[in-house]
Amino acid sequence: MNTVSFDPQNGDHVAAQLLHELTPQWPTVMIASVPLYVSAATSTWVWFVELSGADLPSSLRGSQVLRIFRPDQAQQTSMEVALAATLVSLGYPVANVLWTGNLAGTHPAVLQRRLPGTMAMDSLKTTRVKSSIGWMARLQARLHQLPTTSFDLPELSAEDYLAHDLAPR
Repeated sequence: MNTVSFDPQNGDHVAAQLLHELTPQWPTVMIASVPLYVSAATSTWVWFVELSGADLPSSLRGSQVLRIFRPDQAQQTSMEVALAATLVSLGYPVANVLWTGNLAGTHPAVLQRRLPGTMAMDSLKTTRVKSSIGWMARLQARLHQLPTTSFDLPELSAEDYLAHDLAPR
């Protein structure tokens, strides 16, 4: 596929590029169902994908979340991968990263296990809003109590944060 024409919002493009990246390691990998576009989040395009294949590890089979970053977000992708690994090791309910690479040679991407349960936005639409918000607030408070010296992450300047995370919001 021509990298100039890659569209991270096009399911055919996404499926073809994901297979192109995974096939060298797992030759029998297949997309088991049509990728489902979840959203263009503030900094990524999010897809639900389901993988199958005889030589595919069980951790990669089934429903996964594929996050595709903008071409200029390689550093942010690396930071998010490192942060997810650290939080998983500390017991937080964070999806572990199963694969990371580039789609079409230009877009950093991360494949993560899809966590069971209802999507957060769907939960907030129910009568359980207060308990959901309380649970998320307690989790956020725990996150803010973590010592930052134990995180092996590169520093992100205020300028980078404003330009690449806050500005798109």
